[in-house]
Amino acid sequence: MTIDKMEKDGTGVIQKTPFAQNEDIALERPADVFILDEKISVSFLTRKILCVDLTDKHFKYALFSRTRKSVEWLRAGKLFGLTYQTSSHDRLVSEGVKKLSEELNLKDVKILLIISGFDFFLRRVKVPDLKGDDFLKAIKWECDKLIPYSVDDAYINILNIEKTEEGIYTYVVVNLKSSIDDFSFLGDKLLGVIPSPLAFSKSIPGKLMPGGVTNILIHWGDLEAVIDFVHGERFEFSNSFTMADVIIDEEMFDPAKISEKIERNLHNTLDFYSGYYPGRQLGEIVLHGPGWEVVADDLTKATGLKTRCE
Repeated sequence: MTIDKMEKDGTGVIQKTPFAQNEDIALERPADVFILDEKISVSFLTRKILCVDLTDKHFKYALFSRTRKSVEWLRAGKLFGLTYQTSSHDRLVSEGVKKLSEELNLKDVKILLIISGFDFFLRRVKVPDLKGDDFLKAIKWECDKLIPYSVDDAYINILNIEKTEEGIYTYVVVNLKSSIDDFSFLGDKLLGVIPSPLAFSKSIPGKLMPGGVTNILIHWGDLEAVIDFVHGERFEFSNSFTMADVIIDEEMFDPAKISEKIERNLHNTLDFYSGYYPGRQLGEIVLHGPGWEVVADDLTKATGLKTRCE
């Protein structure tokens, strides 16, 4: 699949979006989503799906249809003037979806909300080859080790189940029920709420410092960056923020602005993290993404932590 079918709309031609960058992950892997607490199975097949990405800058969308054999990218764009700063969740989504429905002439469409924030955790986990309730209990047990809040307060989605001789590998999306319940007014139009597609590309590097040290992993995409805190091999905390105002394409690549924005968001996230784990010893910063060398020294100076690129 390519993004050649993206067409020009009222917001201009979108050359790069998180959806396009991670299309193989964001569109192909979630073949089925299981919401464990509600025992609901949702198939992505033979539907038009409207992906809505809410940020503090704009309201991004991508429209595609899927059959059993292919995914067809129909359209992508941005709606400006609708942000978290101007509207509540329900008003923001209601106004945005209504406007998109009118512009794109949508009638029978399901909505997949994509949100960045502290409430969401996506990890690859391994569980024994179990069935039924035993499998769900094993998933919940693994999730309970990953999140800073109670698993009873969370919805758990399972993506891309892969069976091997060693057991079952799967991606789990864990999010606070309160974050999902904010959008319950969408009714049966709501297909699900997941973290940004950039989160699907994250994995634990193999060179983490051992023992009781927490490392900071920063993953950089075209329009978004994700900050993860990992203690040993356990993810403990995540935050993400948009890079859209400093990274548009290679011609507008500005290392100074990028470094400033990452430093600011890293400091804010460190302050928030310290509230969860006061006194935690920090190890190093691991950077993922193209061109990270230009900001590594600045991050070391700003934080006093060793910074390396992978």
